[in-house]
Amino acid sequence: MSASDDENGSMGDGEMGSIQINAELLNELLPHYFALQSALAADDLAAARAALGDLMSVTGHQGELPDLIHTMLAAEDLEALRRPHFETLSNAFIAAVAANAENLESPVYRMNCSMVYPDRGADWLQKNDKLLNPYYGSMMLRCGTVEERLGE
Repeated sequence: MSASDDENGSMGDGEMGSIQINAELLNELLPHYFALQSALAADDLAAARAALGDLMSVTGHQGELPDLIHTMLAAEDLEALRRPHFETLSNAFIAAVAANAENLESPVYRMNCSMVYPDRGADWLQKNDKLLNPYYGSMMLRCGTVEERLGE
C-alpha cells in the first residue's frame, strides 16, 4: 500500500484506487466507520472527526487508508468530508465487507443515494436497514435505498 498512488483524494469518483482494508481488522474498524456514517447523517462534524480519530487508532498512520483518514481529518466542514472522501472510504469498506462477508460479526447493509452524484449516485454501509443518509444529513436524511444485506 503505497502512499504515492493518489494523495489528492481524486479517487472520490467512485473508484477505490489501491485502498485496501485489512480483513483481519475489518470487524474492529466497522464500528468506527458506522460512527462516522452516523455522525455525517446527524450533521455532527465533531463526532465525525472523533470517529475518524478512532479509525486512525486502529489503522495506524502509514498507508493508503490512513492517508485518506488524514485528508478527511483536515476537512474544514462536513461537505468537504462527505464528497469525495466519504465515498472513497465507503467504497473501500464495501469491497472489504463483500470479500469477507462470511467473517462479519453481524449483518451489514449497503445503501445507495442516486442523488449524490448525478451520473452514478453513491453507496455507503450501515449496521441496520434504517436509512440515514450521510451525504445529505438532515437536508435529506431518508433519501436513498437499501441495496443489499451482507453477512450473517
